[in-house]
Amino acid sequence: QQAGRFDDEIAPVPVPGSGGKAVCTKDDLIRKSMPADKMQKLGPAFRPSGSITAATSSALTDGASAVLLMSERKARELGFPTDVSIVGFETTAVDPFPQLLLAPALAVPKVLDSLNLTLEDMDIVEMHEAFAAQVLSTLKCLESDEFSKQVLGRPRAVGSIPAEKLNPNGGSLAIGHPFA
Repeated sequence: QQAGRFDDEIAPVPVPGSGGKAVCTKDDLIRKSMPADKMQKLGPAFRPSGSITAATSSALTDGASAVLLMSERKARELGFPTDVSIVGFETTAVDPFPQLLLAPALAVPKVLDSLNLTLEDMDIVEMHEAFAAQVLSTLKCLESDEFSKQVLGRPRAVGSIPAEKLNPNGGSLAIGHPFA
């Protein structure tokens, strides 16, 4: 946010009750920093013996977003940029217990295989972060030969996602998780 990466993506919105005098132009939820000593004092959010806290969970937001999707021909006709393409996708689901939120570990290899790509081919990887533990678990699964053999039926690990390629503009832990 401080570098202005989101400035062109946020439409100014008048603040209700201000008579049009106040306009929201910045996301006011983005977590800029959280001192480690404060994080260590937070208790578990879900279970008394749990490790997920408010600091390692995405905030609930009332944000909105939209995607304008059209053919390349129509985009050119209307003067929209054509430098982004959806080349593949995959949907998966898992039982909530004991594997809640590990669906990306199942979907990533499927979509990569369908496109004949590997993680090394990716310039940027955007992964939803409901909880820090969810992302760390998914990354560990993708890097695990054992998980790949037992769960995915693959001979070896899917691969690693370098930290600098994962959510480089911030993920849901920093920006929020729009539930409302």
